[in-house]
Amino acid sequence: GPSNKPVVTVSWSAVAGASSYTVEETEPGSSVGDTFYSGPNTSASSIIFATGTVKFRVKACNATGCSGWSGYGSVTLQSDFGLAAPAEASSTQEVSGE
Repeated sequence: GPSNKPVVTVSWSAVAGASSYTVEETEPGSSVGDTFYSGPNTSASSIIFATGTVKFRVKACNATGCSGWSGYGSVTLQSDFGLAAPAEASSTQEVSGE
């Protein structure tokens, strides 16, 4: 069968003062988001077995708390073995506190 795995890479903008980021993934037909990534990097990759439009959003966190969620970025997977273009998500909100 196909050797291409549906690896999706999500990248987002760094936020000054942030120590970690949490990315939420919402698959087609679902109203509940799952954690796609949580950590210090500004991009993350994972295999997603879904067909349709997968939505992502990100929030920035530090010791004092987290920002609000960003707007959604999305990527459309053509099939279980389709290759996806990277989804872009960015947070325009600053993390509260110093």
